[in-house]
Amino acid sequence: QQALIACVRAKMEVSSVALACVYFERLALDCRVDKSNRRLVFAVCLLLAAKMNERNSHIVHAQTREVSGQREETKKSKILPSFIKPTEAGKNQFASLLDFFAHDWGISLKSLFAAEFGVFAALGFNLQAEPSHVAFHFKRFMKTLEWNSVAYLGQEQYNQ
Repeated sequence: QQALIACVRAKMEVSSVALACVYFERLALDCRVDKSNRRLVFAVCLLLAAKMNERNSHIVHAQTREVSGQREETKKSKILPSFIKPTEAGKNQFASLLDFFAHDWGISLKSLFAAEFGVFAALGFNLQAEPSHVAFHFKRFMKTLEWNSVAYLGQEQYNQ
């Protein structure tokens, strides 16, 4: 519940927390979670879920370069160069999440990032989850928050 409240404050999707629960359950069923590492493992699961589920970045299209007053013309100039840039909202969400892990749960960022690849490997490099598994946790969290799922998702998304 603490993580759920922290994610709501950071304006993250409830489905990201539900996805993190699915990851955590997979690790727990594989006997990789015990009392000594459960907060760290859940924090990493939440970090991975946020990276997978949140809208953290957008594609920015670069302008064509001008060389000595003329446009650079090459075969590649017909392709609009682009790169991925983090959004401001995404930066704030991660900063808020990392702050929660560091201050409220007492997890050092160094140990969080060091454990990230290990958890990713323990999940079999597979961050996909069955929609029914995520939906179970999502509905439970919506009930905990006393929110209406239809109002949160919209009628069209809710019916899917």
